[in-house]
Amino acid sequence: MNFVKLGVIGCGKVVCRIHLGALRRVRGARVVAVADPVPARRAEAARLAGGAAAFADWEELLRRTDVNAVLICTPSALHAECAVAALAAGKHVYVEKPLASTLEQAETVVRAWEATSLVGMSGFNYRHHPLYSKTRDVVASGTLGQVIAVRSCFTSAGEWVDDWRRARSLGGGVLLDLAGHHFDLAQFVLDQRICEVSARVASWRSEQDTAWTEMTLEDGLLMHSFFSLRGTDSNRFEIYGELARLTVDHLAGTLEIVPRGRRKLAQRFTAAFGQGCSRLRHGLTGGRDISYELAFSEFVNAIANRRQRIAPDLKDGLRVSQIIDAAERSAATGQKWRMEALNRLAPVG
Repeated sequence: MNFVKLGVIGCGKVVCRIHLGALRRVRGARVVAVADPVPARRAEAARLAGGAAAFADWEELLRRTDVNAVLICTPSALHAECAVAALAAGKHVYVEKPLASTLEQAETVVRAWEATSLVGMSGFNYRHHPLYSKTRDVVASGTLGQVIAVRSCFTSAGEWVDDWRRARSLGGGVLLDLAGHHFDLAQFVLDQRICEVSARVASWRSEQDTAWTEMTLEDGLLMHSFFSLRGTDSNRFEIYGELARLTVDHLAGTLEIVPRGRRKLAQRFTAAFGQGCSRLRHGLTGGRDISYELAFSEFVNAIANRRQRIAPDLKDGLRVSQIIDAAERSAATGQKWRMEALNRLAPVG
């Protein structure tokens, strides 16, 4: 078999506990090199990858001619620099979310990618999770009727938060860390873009560790969300329709549909779907989330089949960076901000 040979840049806790295990299960993929400035981390990653070459300097990894593609898993503030350099070196790129820590950097990455014929994928792995694939199908089927509101909540106790995640200048903060997942999910499951954003942020234990957002989608639908790095662990996504309500509880591994006035039917549907997701529950508690494996498989297959088109691509990452930028502008000015075009922001009113 011809393997896609991968380099992994950044070997923190998530890479060692989740990414490398998922990559071992991807058919046609082989990690041949890892890079991290911390000796213990790169040694552990090299061991988990089955004896991959290990480098302190990620630029040295990019000079390897046997590396076809790279996963960029560094602190967020380094994503853009690594991605642009990898593209210049002729490497396909998978960039963990967020694409960059600023909108300007994200635009630079996309311009560099568009000048190539390389595969560029954004790390919004939730799109590949069976719960959200099912959600998208349910919405498209009309089961919920006309969607009238969306609400989401993503919070964490924060014990796992690295020091760099506590400083906005290093790419930290809850908007970059957690909110981006839900911003992308909303556009994915509802098949329309977010066009206006209003936000408030708070810094209690660390910079921008809590945020409240109100977003308007293209058809006027409102979405309200709460994100925090200082609460209990929760990750819920709810869609309210005229005929039914759909709730995804990511941590429980369940999807529930409650038809109007028919609670018992909803419970049976939840139980049936829950049985199908028992493997997902086990994976979440045991450090395995199948969505990573599915996302990495999509990336590797696109490279192997010489198929540049992929979803979510780097433009999807740019769109989320734009939403985050608008949310920060709104929090700073007290105004709602509108995305009039992909690269243009304007205050409302």
